[in-house]
Amino acid sequence: MTTIYLMNIDKRYHILLDSLYFRSKKEKGFTRALKLHQSLEEPAFNYPVIHIGGTNGKGSTATKIAHALTHSGKKVGLFTSPHITSFRERIQINGEMISKQEVLSIYEIIENIFNGLNPTFFEITTLMAFCYFAKQGVDYAVVEVGMGGRYDATNIVQPLLTVITTVAFDHMAYLGNTLKEISLQKGGIIKKGVPLILGPTAASQDALIKLAQKKQAPLYSIKKIFSNYEEENRAIAKEALKVLKIDQPSIEYGILQTPPCRFEVIQKKIPVVLDVAHNPEGILALLKRLKNTYPNQVCRFLIGLSENKELDEILMCFPKRPIHLMEAPYRAAKATKLAQILKKLGHTEVMIEQDPKKVCEEAREKGEILVITGTFYMMDLCKKILHVQTT
Repeated sequence: MTTIYLMNIDKRYHILLDSLYFRSKKEKGFTRALKLHQSLEEPAFNYPVIHIGGTNGKGSTATKIAHALTHSGKKVGLFTSPHITSFRERIQINGEMISKQEVLSIYEIIENIFNGLNPTFFEITTLMAFCYFAKQGVDYAVVEVGMGGRYDATNIVQPLLTVITTVAFDHMAYLGNTLKEISLQKGGIIKKGVPLILGPTAASQDALIKLAQKKQAPLYSIKKIFSNYEEENRAIAKEALKVLKIDQPSIEYGILQTPPCRFEVIQKKIPVVLDVAHNPEGILALLKRLKNTYPNQVCRFLIGLSENKELDEILMCFPKRPIHLMEAPYRAAKATKLAQILKKLGHTEVMIEQDPKKVCEEAREKGEILVITGTFYMMDLCKKILHVQTT
């Protein structure tokens, strides 16, 4: 009976995910999320929230802060996106993913109050996290912004602390074509009187400084320039945890934690680097770290990008090295389109290949490092094909 019941849960869970993925992904405005949150009796107001936005580094910074808080003895909810292996990665408490049964039961509660509002995938997922954290009685929730900030579904929270990691060009069709416009969107999460941590590139944006002053938000700016994103994310997380008055051993533990596929190195006879860099700033940071980590070695790239990205700007960052292109299972830019762009940019070694094992073998034969980079949605497939253990 138990096996049949569990199989039924599993089947229902996957049917639900299929229906969620089919929903609209991005719509400007969070009025709908606000109304639904009110109908749910405002679960996100039951615990203090650390709200984290930024172009790059927000997921890594959120992970570090959550681990430190957990290490200090707190019960900590963590909401991040997108996921790599499992939808349930998005909603965790003390490192444990939400169960399939909880996903089903909380969705039923949310569905009952739709009232014709037709929320997006991200709005439902956000509300699911807030309800789950309230139900489980967390001491803190660390919440990563989905995109931008001002109109993001997560912006219904009333945070204890706000963090903006970086400001760079990404999602320009939604956020604007200048750093000032993007800053104003990111800065939409700044709340009156709530302490604000700004990473180095965010701290250089006058628009954010002025918003903080207008909102009378105590400001903590990190102005040091770091050699790579990991060091920068550690510094941002450390500053946030100091403001939260977390003990030093927990801070030191937390800042060493990283989510998967952030310069994740696996050994498959040769080093294979997996990194979800997916915008120009992220790619340039990845290339800089590769040069510093492997100064005398040649890299071969396996790239997959999402269809909604500024493809030309991203691809022009890559050096004239062998580049293999693959299409992720979801929202993928066509490999043929990427190949055309690369050839226009002067690349001569461009290949379309869906099997990472073949690319890995070619890199091994030539003594090269394989760098797998781009969209989150290709990482799970690559890990499975390369037989890398996933959580």
